[in-house]
Amino acid sequence: MPGIRRQKIIVMLRDPIDRAYSEYRHSIVANFQQNSFWESICLENQRYSERYDPIFSHVRRGLYFQGVKAFLEQFGRDNVRVIFFEDFQKSTAETVESVFRFLRLPSVPVDVSKRHNADVDQGSGDAPPRKIDRLAINLLGPSFARKFLRLSEKRKIGAQGALSRQEYNSFRAEFVGDIGRLESLLKVNLRCWLRPY
Repeated sequence: MPGIRRQKIIVMLRDPIDRAYSEYRHSIVANFQQNSFWESICLENQRYSERYDPIFSHVRRGLYFQGVKAFLEQFGRDNVRVIFFEDFQKSTAETVESVFRFLRLPSVPVDVSKRHNADVDQGSGDAPPRKIDRLAINLLGPSFARKFLRLSEKRKIGAQGALSRQEYNSFRAEFVGDIGRLESLLKVNLRCWLRPY
């Protein structure tokens, strides 16, 4: 219809393993579960069949190809902007500016210095902290607490810290095919999402 703007779709994609672990941590903080990350992964199919909240769909929500393909087919490539979370983290201001351009809107100042959900997601870079670690971080602040507690810099981080090598490789394998198809669809290299243990 004349006068109606063509719809624009913005999709942000994150490394599916990091996304799943971050979401798992949110479920722990919200007291939705007390299971380990691996237990939660193993329970996904049962929970899905029992219509649990999507926050428990660690694999399903990380399979991006079909959804992105559907958006591209429905709205056309020129009307779909795919942003990778890792790029957004590294170049937040530039990414925000690119969104204004994509939407054909005038640029306005946006404060990109403040992180949201950082209190929960900040921990996704470390193995799940012990209670004493959490208490020290809350009282002393993250950087001083780390020095005070001499937390090991060599600990595996994120999902790697929460899973054994075998568990991590099994979980990672769930995404290999989907990531390959997404790479072909978007003409991008996403090998960084398949880093080894």
